[in-house]
Amino acid sequence: MTASPALDYLDYAVAKACDCVAAGNLAREQDKAVDVPARHNPLVVVGPSGCGKSQWLKNFFHLWRKRSTEKAGLWDGLALGAEIAAADEADTLDRWRSRFVSLPLVLIDGIDRVADSHSQQLLPFLFDAAASAGKQWVVTLRAHPHVCTTIQSALATRLSGGLVIALPRPAFKQHSHPARGLGSLRLRQPKAVLRRVIATTALHYGLTPDDLTGPSRHRATAHARAMAMVLARQLTGQSLLAIGNAFGNRDHTTVMHSLRVVHKRLGNDCGVACDMEQLLRRLA
Repeated sequence: MTASPALDYLDYAVAKACDCVAAGNLAREQDKAVDVPARHNPLVVVGPSGCGKSQWLKNFFHLWRKRSTEKAGLWDGLALGAEIAAADEADTLDRWRSRFVSLPLVLIDGIDRVADSHSQQLLPFLFDAAASAGKQWVVTLRAHPHVCTTIQSALATRLSGGLVIALPRPAFKQHSHPARGLGSLRLRQPKAVLRRVIATTALHYGLTPDDLTGPSRHRATAHARAMAMVLARQLTGQSLLAIGNAFGNRDHTTVMHSLRVVHKRLGNDCGVACDMEQLLRRLA
């Protein structure tokens, strides 16, 4: 069976996004043909604000409407969560689910913004049903599913099983580099700086300082703790042992492992790099 022109374009979009082309450029290349061995489902585009992922998703949606007679659905994460909650309250969730799963193409901008817990629990089952019927999902979110703190693990697993593409973060002007202005912070008492780093990082990820210094090994908490350790090392120059003590008397090898993991992610995940940049700005 011949694929629809819109699905052919989805293959092309995958190829172009794999090259990390700016999202706005994808729509301008829509008439070219590119062969891609297999379609990836879901296609997950991650990146910080300003990298173009939302505009690309809208461009793709409008292209689909021009080139296909089949329907597609485009949702913002917040709106999707509210729609699911409203259907649940009106006792029409089964009918809504059937319509949603039947769509050949579902596009969700900011799937990490689906705030309602019940809606997040439903999303993995919706995706499984759609995928088994040969339907395609394309979603965006701020960070890689493995480290995104605002989605549940079942959803993170589904998203990570597809093709995850990190768009480049926006370039900052040299004079606005976040590391500037940190000199005065480094001059303060190391213990005070450590407390501030822990409090600021916890707030950024929706956690408490006790979460970061406590025993929890939850994926989101562990990531936030590792980010805070990197900041603590950079801003205080304290030893690994001292930093480990500040984070609940952890061993220095634990701190070393956290530093290695985060530095690797900084080079591979623009969402993590964006988080680090925002945290540095808050601490400056």
